Amino acid sequence: MSNGSTLHTSFMRIEDFVAQHARARPDAPFVKDDGRALTYAAFWNEARTFASILKARDVPSGARVACLSRNCVDMVVALFGCAMGGFIFTPLNIRLTAHEITTLLNDADPAVVLADDDLAETADKAMMSAGGEAHRFIFGKEEIGDWTSFTNVIAEESTQFDDSKPLDAGDQDAVFQLYTSGTTGVPKGVLQTHDNLVAQTLQQVMAYDYRYGEGDASILVTPMFHTSALVTFLAGAFLGELVVIHSAFETETFLATLEAERISHMMIVPAMIQACLDHPAAADTDFSALQQIVYGGSAISPSVLEHAIEVFGCRFTQGYGLTETTGVISALSWADHKRALEGRAEILESACRPVTGSALRVVGPSGDDMPPGEIGEILAKGPQVMTKGYAGKPKETAAVLSEDGWLRTGDAGCIDEDGLLFIKDRFKDVVVSGAENIYPREVEAVLHALPYVAEAAVIGVPSKKWGEEVKAVIALRDEAQVSDDVVITDCREKLAGFKCPKSVDFVAALPRNPSGKVLKHELRKPYWAGFERAVN
Repeated sequence: MSNGSTLHTSFMRIEDFVAQHARARPDAPFVKDDGRALTYAAFWNEARTFASILKARDVPSGARVACLSRNCVDMVVALFGCAMGGFIFTPLNIRLTAHEITTLLNDADPAVVLADDDLAETADKAMMSAGGEAHRFIFGKEEIGDWTSFTNVIAEESTQFDDSKPLDAGDQDAVFQLYTSGTTGVPKGVLQTHDNLVAQTLQQVMAYDYRYGEGDASILVTPMFHTSALVTFLAGAFLGELVVIHSAFETETFLATLEAERISHMMIVPAMIQACLDHPAAADTDFSALQQIVYGGSAISPSVLEHAIEVFGCRFTQGYGLTETTGVISALSWADHKRALEGRAEILESACRPVTGSALRVVGPSGDDMPPGEIGEILAKGPQVMTKGYAGKPKETAAVLSEDGWLRTGDAGCIDEDGLLFIKDRFKDVVVSGAENIYPREVEAVLHALPYVAEAAVIGVPSKKWGEEVKAVIALRDEAQVSDDVVITDCREKLAGFKCPKSVDFVAALPRNPSGKVLKHELRKPYWAGFERAVN
C-alpha cells in the first residue's frame, strides 16, 4: 500500500487508522513484543474492551490515564482504548524518581494508573504521596496488592470486532497528555488532540515519503513517553504495517530483529545509529529489507552518514519538532541528504523546510521577522501545533501560543536565503560572554567534525572577567588521546576566538535523557554550585 493510494482526509480520530485495517484485513499482524502478538482485529477488540472496562467503572470522559511502563503491546492497547473511550492517555518517564513521578501525578490527577509489574511499587509510593485515588491495572497476569491484572481483565471481558457501534467518547478531543522533558524547570503537560495527531501522522508520511505499508514492518524502540515514538506507532497503524515493539534499545538484539523481522523502516536517534555501526554484528546482519531510517534529536555528521549509508544501504531522513508540535514541524529529505554528500555538508546541520501545511518564522525581540541568516526565535504554525496548550496552565500557554496559532518554540535559529532552517540552540542555552551571544550548537558542530571526537557538548561556565565563558565537554573516539590545547587550537581554525572553548573536560559519555538529548543542566551543575542562577 503506497502513500499515494491511502492519503485522504476521512480520518477523524486516531482509532480510525486501526479500524480500516481491522475491517479489510482482520487477520493481518499488527503488533508484537517479546511476549505477545496481536492481529489488527484482535488489537481492536482488546482496545475496545479496555475502553468499555473504564466506562463500566464510571471513569468520566476526559479523565487522565497515567501509564508507567516500558514499551509493550499492553501499553499500545491501553492508549488506543483511551482514544476510543474519550480518556486522556498520560505516559510517564520510567526513569524518574518516585518524587518526580509524584509531581507529575499531582499535576495530572489521574483516575486510572497503569504500570509494569516491577514499577508498581514506585507508582504506589508516588500515588500515596500525591494523595489521589485511582483504578490500578498492572501489565501481566499476576495481581499485586491493589493492582488488577490488565491481561486477565481484558481476557475476561473481551468483545468481538464490531466498529458499527462506536463507544460514546463524549466531546473530549484530547488524546494524550505528554510532559515536556523537564531538562529545565517544571515539566508541563502538553495536550495533543485527535486533529493534531491525525494531521501529524499524515504529514509525517508525506514528509518522509514512506513507500511501504501492508506487509511491511517497522520497529519501535524509542520510549513512548515521547511524542516521536507515539507518532511513529500511529504511522505504522495508518500504513497497515506490523509494528515490532522493543522495551529498550540493546544493540545486538536490535540488529537481530532488523534481520529476522525484515524491518522496512525505523525512527531512532543518532546515538543508536552509531551504536549499530560500532557493533561487530552489523557486518553480518542482512539489511536488505531496510528502506529508510528516520532520525532526530541531533544532527548527523557527514562521515557518520556516509558510513551508515554504506552499512545500512537505505535512505535517511531527519525531523525537527517538539512535544508542542506533536512531532515533526520540518524535515530534511533523502534528496537533501544526498545533496549534502555531494558537497553541501552544511545542509546536514539544517532542519530543512516546514512539512506540508506548516509554516516557520524567525523573529527578533520586537516580533518582526529576521533577515536571512540572522538569529532569532523560531516560531511554528500548523495543524499539528497544540491548540489546547498546557493542561491547567493558561498563563504558560498564553506565553508561548499566540491567538492566531503561532508557537514560540524557545529555539534560537535562522533561515538562510535558500529557505533552510538552522537551529542554533535553545535560547536558555545561549552563552553570554563579554556581551557576545555564543550559540553552543555552532561550536558543537565544529567539535563534531574533529576526527577524534565521538560526542561533544558546549556549556557556559562562570568567568570573573567575562561573566561566562565557553567550556567543551568531550567524549573521545576509540583510544584517541589529545589535550585540551589541541582541541582549542583546532576550533580556532573554524571559529572566532570569542566562540572557542576556553577549557575542555574529557568524559567517557555525555549524560542523555531517554530521547537522546544531552542533559546540559547535569553538565552545568558542578560549575554553578553556589550561584543563584546558572547564567551570569
